[in-house]
Amino acid sequence: MHIKKFINKFDNLKAENRLLKFVIIVIGIGCVVSSILSLQAVKYQKVIILPPAVDKRIVIRGSSVNAEYIELFSKYAMGLLLNYTPRIYDDQINDLLKLTSPGYYPALNRKLIEMKENVKRLAITSMFYPHILRINQEKQEIKILGLRIQTARSQEIEREEKIYMLNYQMINGRFYVDGIQEIEKK
Repeated sequence: MHIKKFINKFDNLKAENRLLKFVIIVIGIGCVVSSILSLQAVKYQKVIILPPAVDKRIVIRGSSVNAEYIELFSKYAMGLLLNYTPRIYDDQINDLLKLTSPGYYPALNRKLIEMKENVKRLAITSMFYPHILRINQEKQEIKILGLRIQTARSQEIEREEKIYMLNYQMINGRFYVDGIQEIEKK
């Protein structure tokens, strides 16, 4: 009788071990599948931002964004670069440099420091009124046409339509300025 009891216990332990192995395998497969599905869900995640100052929907999906987002940030960046007085120039360039990509930062910083001396010395005030924005998301560039007015010591020194090319990068849904240049009119 002891042998039957022992064999029965041994068979029960074998069955229990198989059941535990099966449960561990099922849990492992479930974790792998859950991880894969979570990673795929992040790619399709959609964030909609509607701050108080914005009247359009801003949509960010992974590293892609809608045109309204690009338009908003390009106007903001150009405003920081081209709307200043001698008193607020430092604050404007510091805010603009926060939007700059790491690769373009040194070149832009050098250019803005050179401009700073003239702005302070000549008391230059600048205003830019953008009229037309053309966004090319494939090339990640924006062509901006607008009126630029500059004054020095309350005397108007420039009032002219200007065209600027703004290159940008989208990194994790964040807008970075990657190049700004003035284009000569034809």
